[in-house]
Amino acid sequence: MLLVDRYLGGHFFDTQAGGSATLWMHFFWILDIPRCISDHSLLCIRLRNYSSISRKPIFGYPVMVGATVCIAFVSMSVWAHHMFTIGMSSYANSFFT
Repeated sequence: MLLVDRYLGGHFFDTQAGGSATLWMHFFWILDIPRCISDHSLLCIRLRNYSSISRKPIFGYPVMVGATVCIAFVSMSVWAHHMFTIGMSSYANSFFT
């Protein structure tokens, strides 16, 4: 969509032509949050490889899996936290503030 805006004259994000800057913010956060999750997943993979090489179990493996799930949940709530300034309902604003 950004390439269409820049090179083909689209108006997805151009507010003066009827586009939505809010759409750009949603895309940015929705596409950036999985990066945080994947960074943590790479750490888990690295720990798994270390345990395979050393032939010892990972200390606290169930806790690590639970922490990964919690990080995924918190990461998605960060998206909503950054969106509270754009005009969500007052209930959503008070929750995510």
